[in-house]
Amino acid sequence: MLFAEGQIAIGACWMKSRALLERRFRMHTADRVGMVFDTAFAAAEAGRKTGYATVYLVSRGAITPKGGARWPAPVALVLAEDEFIRIRRGSPSTFRFDGERCTLVDVRLALADVSAPVGLAHGPRAVGDATWAAVAALQACVDEVAARAAAAALLDALAVDGLVVPGIAGSICAEESERVQLLWRSLADRYANLHVNASLDQLKAEMGVTLRQLRRDVGEIASSFGLTGDGLKDVIRVLRLRTAATFLSAADATLERVAALVGYAGVDAMDRALRDAGLPRAAEVRAALLRPQAS
Repeated sequence: MLFAEGQIAIGACWMKSRALLERRFRMHTADRVGMVFDTAFAAAEAGRKTGYATVYLVSRGAITPKGGARWPAPVALVLAEDEFIRIRRGSPSTFRFDGERCTLVDVRLALADVSAPVGLAHGPRAVGDATWAAVAALQACVDEVAARAAAAALLDALAVDGLVVPGIAGSICAEESERVQLLWRSLADRYANLHVNASLDQLKAEMGVTLRQLRRDVGEIASSFGLTGDGLKDVIRVLRLRTAATFLSAADATLERVAALVGYAGVDAMDRALRDAGLPRAAEVRAALLRPQAS
């Protein structure tokens, strides 16, 4: 398993997150205060649909589907690939969290590992106390060992709930190769401050390896952990853009500060990246996120 955690604050607003990568699944935790997250402004991964779904577990706060009623936590959903991973621009199946504190865990799985009907239209699913206890443990974990145990407990609990197939926890790897660990440490150091920009030249210098070796290591992570599109490069692109969109909703944020925080050379560079992802300019994203959602 690969594990990283990070946090950052802008004024009184802050966000903490953890990322767990495994061959058969990916997990991500988020704990946000004073920030809006709206999937209408979330960058989509590159490429075509590849057969994934996301189990989405909100343990604090409330989620509001576009045009629908507000669902207060705890709420469990099973989202289709084009509702969270490869979101279609203008999709009617988007959702939003407003600025109150929210905590959640999302679990990305192959459709073959999902037992429940998929799609936001199916609404919240019933899950047991063991699932919410595992979500709390994952939010509270302080290292990879604790995260691995909490992830296994969550997968086992979701299987009991009938949302995923049994046995996924047994696929968790306790220790990765030295080369993969070395590369991941460099990436995790950036994730710690949610500064997710990383060029191959920077990583090569930090790791003391040749560019050829680094490309092999990046390729190993991409192929082993099922990173689609442009692999690790696309994961970093999506993470930067989704982080930027979330930071833009902080009351004390400026466009310049957000661009710097996520590693863009300036607001113009961030606007180009947003445009390339089919999204509005940063100023328009910020205005939309700060505007109350229509009921």
